[in-house]
Amino acid sequence: MPNTAKISSTGAIDHVISGKRKIAQDAIFPMFANEGFALSCDKRHMSQSDFIRRMREAMKAQGVTQGQLAEAAGITSQSAVSNIFKGTRRIRVEEKAAFERRLGLSDQVEAHWLPAIDLSAAAEWQVAVKTPRKSVPLASAGPHAFAILVESQEAGQILPDGGWMAIDPDQTSVFVGKLYLAIGPGERCMPVRYLSDPARLTPLAEPSEKQAWKIGRDHFTIIGRVIAYGCDLAL
Repeated sequence: MPNTAKISSTGAIDHVISGKRKIAQDAIFPMFANEGFALSCDKRHMSQSDFIRRMREAMKAQGVTQGQLAEAAGITSQSAVSNIFKGTRRIRVEEKAAFERRLGLSDQVEAHWLPAIDLSAAAEWQVAVKTPRKSVPLASAGPHAFAILVESQEAGQILPDGGWMAIDPDQTSVFVGKLYLAIGPGERCMPVRYLSDPARLTPLAEPSEKQAWKIGRDHFTIIGRVIAYGCDLAL
């Protein structure tokens, strides 16, 4: 399997996101977009904040107190457990294992498998998702989310050939800098970025201002927001 892409500076990441820098074709990465991110396996480890939320739910359901949690983990001070819930103290590995045993929890989150369709079929995605090309895993996604398969040029070079973008059709409000799947002039369906001053949608494949879809001038339809994108050649 190819190595995970490594970028040495946040400035380089900003250039990737803005389209000023290309990503190596042999890279496997997840690429992040808000809460969702790509996975190369069926499960992922949840964050500490997610784990604490699960702990709160289990404690309430089971009637377990912070003192009982401290005792189960061998923590001498209940205030240490209180600080964990306040977010001012990190959970140690051995404490986490003890909390899991006491509350019957696991830190594994099942992935959502999204139907992946060709970009050429995305204008009729409701039909296309019934016979997808394949499926891609995502840690979190809405009930109607799906993925489109894209080539590097179609994705504005932010992905290598064989990449995918996860689309949530329930999110159609536009925000500056965010990516969307849209149908524009000439019934072209493609990934676009929403920009302001002036308000416009810029196709990732054709980022020049001449190709931008202007708000109020060009007719277009937002299919949904890109909530994650990535590529894993092992899938």
